[in-house]
Amino acid sequence: MNATWIFPVAMAYSGKVPAAVDAEILRLRRLFAERCRGPYDATGVKFGLAVFVQGIDEIKPMKRRGIRVEPFRNNLIIASIYVHRVDWEVPLIAFQSFLWRSAEDATWQCIDRLKKRGLSIAEERLRNDLSVVRREFAGDYLESSGLGGSLTPGSVSAEGAPSGNEEDEEYQLVIQYRTDRLNPADQLEKKHALEQLLGSLLESADLGYCDGGDIGSGTLNIFCFVKPRRNAEKRIVETLRKHNFLNEAVIAESLNGEEKVIWPADSEGEFHLFSR
Repeated sequence: MNATWIFPVAMAYSGKVPAAVDAEILRLRRLFAERCRGPYDATGVKFGLAVFVQGIDEIKPMKRRGIRVEPFRNNLIIASIYVHRVDWEVPLIAFQSFLWRSAEDATWQCIDRLKKRGLSIAEERLRNDLSVVRREFAGDYLESSGLGGSLTPGSVSAEGAPSGNEEDEEYQLVIQYRTDRLNPADQLEKKHALEQLLGSLLESADLGYCDGGDIGSGTLNIFCFVKPRRNAEKRIVETLRKHNFLNEAVIAESLNGEEKVIWPADSEGEFHLFSR
């Protein structure tokens, strides 16, 4: 079955925004829906963008900035774009440029996240469709200002700044358990508990994120992407021990498609990611 890519842009406003700002977001939403129809993979991935806009008379301040790629769950990946008042209190053509660059970069950040999970994406087709959206949305201004070039994955960070060295990129840890002695209901309960526990730990401590888990072929696997040089592995082990999940856990570091066991430290067996 071909993938269903949900490109239309969801919107949420905290207070009133000028009609022209609202109209530009709606126009971009329509162009994504019409021009980026996919499919761009064959695995059934669903994709969406969400735009959060700080209004004039907001009740609750918007703390987040830039772009946030939400955890991949239920075969759905969503990128949230946070638009502050200073971003739209500019000439309209400048806001068009900001909005387009944010939407394009959010798209490629999602693609990068999916590729880290081993999915094959039709990047050239997506790039061509995005170029049509760019040209119809704000092509004249982008070209005349020298901003017409298409972004590539990793060219802008999640906070809108140039990305760092590749050594700073998140890498994958896999926490694995055998499921031989668990019934299906207990397996699912354990999976959800671990996803919530590790997701909360990594995001609250700014160590990375939990990318969900899966069950199959006798194993339960939880996938985490962590930032380097932050002792994330140590924090994960401590948290699993504190919540009685460390017993029988095997933690492996995944690099270049190969897994290396890092916990237990004295493990000599091979690590097999059966269900991936």
